[in-house]
Amino acid sequence: MKILIITSRVPLPAESGYTIAVNNFVKGLYEANIDYTLLSINTSKHFVDTTKFDKIEYLKNRFFSAYIKTNINLCSAFFNLFSNKSYNIQRFISKQYILTITEILKNNQFDIIQIEGLYASTAINTIKKLSKAKIVFRAHNVEYLIWERMANSQTNIIKKYYFKLLADRLKKYEKDFILNKTDLLITFSINDLNEFINWGYENSFYINPIGIETKLYKTEKEKSKNLTLFYIASFDWMPNTEGLLWFAENVWENIQKKYPNLHFIVGGRYMNKEINDLKNKGIDILGEVKDAIQFITQNDIMIVPLLAGSGIRVKILEAMAAGKIVISTSIGAEGIQYSNLKNIIIADTPDEFLNAINKIIENNELFNLISSNAEKLIYEQYSNQKVINKLIEKYKEVVK
Repeated sequence: MKILIITSRVPLPAESGYTIAVNNFVKGLYEANIDYTLLSINTSKHFVDTTKFDKIEYLKNRFFSAYIKTNINLCSAFFNLFSNKSYNIQRFISKQYILTITEILKNNQFDIIQIEGLYASTAINTIKKLSKAKIVFRAHNVEYLIWERMANSQTNIIKKYYFKLLADRLKKYEKDFILNKTDLLITFSINDLNEFINWGYENSFYINPIGIETKLYKTEKEKSKNLTLFYIASFDWMPNTEGLLWFAENVWENIQKKYPNLHFIVGGRYMNKEINDLKNKGIDILGEVKDAIQFITQNDIMIVPLLAGSGIRVKILEAMAAGKIVISTSIGAEGIQYSNLKNIIIADTPDEFLNAINKIIENNELFNLISSNAEKLIYEQYSNQKVINKLIEKYKEVVK
């Protein structure tokens, strides 16, 4: 079985949810001795120097990339308003990408071509012309839903209208691709799968969560004397920024009043002025974290105040793998097979966040229970090689 994997970002460094999901998947295929080739769009926004990738064993002689300038251009965004095409998708179309994928397909025959997320799908018509491989789509999110939720949370009328327009056009593209061009649909969660089935998807599907390399997160689980709240995210993704600002505005002040010595530490890339200004509210803003795993393991209670999004939050899985307490909104925890107050705490309002933090600080027994159960959940259901091996069995069914 020979697989071509197409991604909308270079999967190293594996720091964001998308890159961690892709990188762990590729490493899992390598461990399982599967023959694969990886083609990544190397975007201007997340550009990576790939010249040394041939020194990485699981990428050696298997990795190709194509540069695409994906920067938002106000002029092209304006003229796009007068078309019926998705501006989100149009930014990921380029001649170099088409030429690269054409060259790969002319020189290789694949059984499966796996497309990692919607923005990696823009060459699908070329792929269909040049290859008879089964098209596997691994949906990292329901993309239109992210924009629709952001539109619904907007108070600015112009932003609300524009986000809704982006959502509607993205949904049209997403629906056509999934219903008409996908042989096997893989989702990380039942929530996302149900959305696609409601659209009328009738081909093969499989729920296969993101795999976590659990051995990387082994740490002492005893409750610290001086607990810390923490949040780690990539702030170029708008829901991460909006969620943190909401938490700072609506929750943090009341927490400070009750626990004046409690620290809230925020790490992540692409922080804007609004995020950096949260220092004025007594929040510790670290900026980019060199070692995300170390950052997670050395802190105690992860806050996930997401108000929009779809798919599954890898950082929650990482924190749970380390036995950390996660307090998340329902949207933030979507797609994870959690049990509230057993392996996570769900909070959707300022009062619920305050009560959750109070409960976990004051109740040692509950702290230890959730910590232990969170780690157990990840080991049993999200261990990377277990996840990959199950997916390989599904591939074998599809290519029969």
